[in-house]
Amino acid sequence: ITWPEWQPPEEVTLEWALDPDMNNMLQTIVAFTFDEEYNLIDDKVTLVPPEAREFTLPDGWLTVDLTLYQLILAETNYYFQEGLMAVIVNQEMNAYFTGTPPRDNTVEVLKRICRSIK
Repeated sequence: ITWPEWQPPEEVTLEWALDPDMNNMLQTIVAFTFDEEYNLIDDKVTLVPPEAREFTLPDGWLTVDLTLYQLILAETNYYFQEGLMAVIVNQEMNAYFTGTPPRDNTVEVLKRICRSIK
């Protein structure tokens, strides 16, 4: 995926490439918004058809006037055999900041983000 320039809450289209004959079993767009203290404020999860190679986030899809927006494209494949399931997930993520991204507390921000998506 090539992440576009984006200024929330504007509409934005995400586009990605996959072998046309090799669709994933499941494709998901996940979005998070965090406030200035990096508390989770809003999240959205949308299933995208396996053959899709683009998705448009509509204007106002996420809560606005916050500090950090994260977008994730997750591509999932799974296989069942003899009562066992194997799952393979590939994720691409990008973060968008309003204002200037923080520089002095990056580790703390990443810890909070990881805790919020568990």
